[in-house]
Amino acid sequence: MTHDSQSGQHPVTRMEILDVVEGVFVGHITTKIDILAAAQDHGARGPVLDTLARLDGDRRFVSPHDLWIDLADVPVDV
Repeated sequence: MTHDSQSGQHPVTRMEILDVVEGVFVGHITTKIDILAAAQDHGARGPVLDTLARLDGDRRFVSPHDLWIDLADVPVDV
């Protein structure tokens, strides 16, 4: 789980990730690069981008559900 208690930032959650990347899955298979670009375009905060950077760069993602294979430790919500 990504959390920075000293800075007071809340942990990254699956819901927050979905808010910034769900549009990238519409109608096609996507890559880590596409997912990171979508998150940046939607103003994702740094810890979210850091979490998404952990995705396997060789994988292809068909749906948001595929993200949780690489990010199994990210909670659904807080």
